[in-house]
Amino acid sequence: AMPAQASAQLMTDERVWVGLTLQERSGTSSAWRWQVETQLRTRDGVDEVDLFAVRPIVGYDLTRKSSIWLGYAETPTFPASGGVRQEHRLYQQYVWASRVHAGNLSVRGRIEERAIENNSGLAWRIRGLIRYTRPVTAGSHTSLVFSDEVTAHLRQTTITVKGFDQHRIFAGISQAFSATVRLETGYLNRLINGHTLPDRMDHVL
Repeated sequence: AMPAQASAQLMTDERVWVGLTLQERSGTSSAWRWQVETQLRTRDGVDEVDLFAVRPIVGYDLTRKSSIWLGYAETPTFPASGGVRQEHRLYQQYVWASRVHAGNLSVRGRIEERAIENNSGLAWRIRGLIRYTRPVTAGSHTSLVFSDEVTAHLRQTTITVKGFDQHRIFAGISQAFSATVRLETGYLNRLINGHTLPDRMDHVL
């Protein structure tokens, strides 16, 4: 007899995410901000493309430390079974950021309305992220980066299951090459709730 996969088993995968972000520098006289982010994700190492995302967003500074944002994302995914599944997403977020213990702490709350192809309805998801960066020494252009994010679905659809969705923990290094250019690299651990399927853990560069 062939052994069946136990529901408690954890599936793992190694992945690579590469992103480019363009944004207006903070500290300008206008309270309005803009940002455009692109991201390419692979699975099975770099063997297969998993997702490509483009996310433009516009923000407004409420205070020196807080801002609100409205954005749109187009995120086609490429399932292992073949083809392309389109997703169009609107999202709103609130960001608070401040200097804390010689570093920078930011907290972001986001809500997403996801129109996923062949889904039974609009999928609503909330995301909470905390991020901290700190220079390795005073005045250094090299900083240590840590972030922790949790996501949850707010409603049941044929594709999304209500409740806890993902947990992402990131640790890395940020290197500033100038006042406007920065490279960030590190390791991200992503745990995905499989619900009726086994949970999955991704090890992401």
